[in-house]
Amino acid sequence: MTLGAQLKTAREKKGYTLKQLSEISGLSIGFISQVERGQTDPSLSSLKNLATSLDLKLRDLFDPDEAAHVLVRRGEGNMLKIDAKVQCELLASSLSSVIYNNLRSLIIGKMYTSADLAYYNQGDNLTYNIASSVDTSIESVLFPVMSSLQDDRAQVKNMTRRSIKTCTYIIAPVMMSTAFCAEPLVRLILTEKWLPCVLFLRVFCLGYVCWPIITANLNAAKAVGRSDLYLKCQLLNEGVCILLLLATFRVSVEAIAYGMLITNVVTQILDAQLNKKLIGYGYLEQMRDILPTLLLAAGAGLCMYLVIFLHLPDLLTVIIQVVVGLGIYLTGSAILELDTFEYFKDVLAPSIRQKLKR
Repeated sequence: MTLGAQLKTAREKKGYTLKQLSEISGLSIGFISQVERGQTDPSLSSLKNLATSLDLKLRDLFDPDEAAHVLVRRGEGNMLKIDAKVQCELLASSLSSVIYNNLRSLIIGKMYTSADLAYYNQGDNLTYNIASSVDTSIESVLFPVMSSLQDDRAQVKNMTRRSIKTCTYIIAPVMMSTAFCAEPLVRLILTEKWLPCVLFLRVFCLGYVCWPIITANLNAAKAVGRSDLYLKCQLLNEGVCILLLLATFRVSVEAIAYGMLITNVVTQILDAQLNKKLIGYGYLEQMRDILPTLLLAAGAGLCMYLVIFLHLPDLLTVIIQVVVGLGIYLTGSAILELDTFEYFKDVLAPSIRQKLKR
């Protein structure tokens, strides 16, 4: 008896319909139906999920005459080869990022003054630390779920959508607020001598708004076991970065920063389109999902910027800006009934708090 037939027999013995098993396991009806008909090969994690949902042990889903064959086909020897390949691809991806980042700093250091490099790096570091912290916290919650559902492309698409919308809901207002409040914020935190980094800070804030789409699409490729696609995306991204760096480095440091902004916009489009065939979730659909959040964040940031014209001390200005921006953003979320607002409040916030406490 085939694996699919064993699964169908076990489901019918429990008296479950496809819909009921789907609700219990979290896997889509279409995917379970394909497994039962032998039209797709599930991952080990998906099989464990199905077995647990049916109150069975994993070995119960295999016919004794075929179990050895199945286990050899998915055995450790093959997995070791796959793991080695995956590790090499991920290593190559990481090395390309390191090489590019070092090349950029080297060019700025050679072509311009040390002060220019310091202002550039300061503007980048402030925004990168914020965006990276938020992005990592959310992805650490969602990525394991995506990996466990790697054979169910419909579910991976849903989790990718959730990842993009959730990350954007947090990163967009933080980046917009930082951009609009950059001048008093820099004076307050870094003192007035660092004011030349304000332009870089604002440019990088806009650039990091693109991060949720970029990282979510790359994580989707990793989650479904397509490290080769992940590497292609990364190399393509770094290629765009280098081309724009070569086109701007002789103009000015500011031009290099604007080149980075253009790079992020271009790479998010490329990553989304490369993944469209993989999970059926293209760039236009992704933008439609997050457009209300982006507009709300921009509106809240603009209102925060207007506080500057009160000409108050920097500390008081920043406090009022935070209160105004937070109030407008949360009120707008409730009025627009953004599903991400409810999701974050009810589901994601407790998980993130637990991880931050560890």
